[in-house]
Amino acid sequence: MPKTGRSLIGTVAGFNSEWWPVFDRIAGRLHIGIRNHVYGEAVEQLEILARQFREAIERTPRNQLPLGLQNFPVGACGDATLLLGHYLKAQGFGYFDYVSGTRGEGDDWHSHAWLRREDVIIDITADQFPEIDQAVIVATGSPWHGEFESEVLNEADFVVYDPHTAATLGAAYRVVLQNMAAAA
Repeated sequence: MPKTGRSLIGTVAGFNSEWWPVFDRIAGRLHIGIRNHVYGEAVEQLEILARQFREAIERTPRNQLPLGLQNFPVGACGDATLLLGHYLKAQGFGYFDYVSGTRGEGDDWHSHAWLRREDVIIDITADQFPEIDQAVIVATGSPWHGEFESEVLNEADFVVYDPHTAATLGAAYRVVLQNMAAAA
């Protein structure tokens, strides 16, 4: 039986909470947050939510999306990762890391972005690459993602960015949520 309420945070969603330092490079500040461990049942729930979120983006008229999402999933990984990260946090899953990766050289150079917390990877745009046929990847570890030279840039949430980016992606987020609600 936990002695404090802090131990209970996130247990409903399948996480075990602990204190973990979080560095937010965009705002340049160090703050203490709660880092959650992801467990089996939560991974299944994350896959359902990620799939629903992707489907809502696909149903959204392109003219209601910012330029970076209009050819979804192609070239949309950065914006989609920020939107999905914000959504999952709003659903009680805490924050995820925004991972940026590159691979290849010259004409074969590619960049990509996805969500990660510990060894759980969530990617709703990997199928923009010809070797991937899954529309949504939620996995503990991913050999394909391991091919990228990657780094965690910041929390995967558009609100940590500059005011213009936050407003642009915030408007897109609201439209995507409306499409999710309409499909429910």
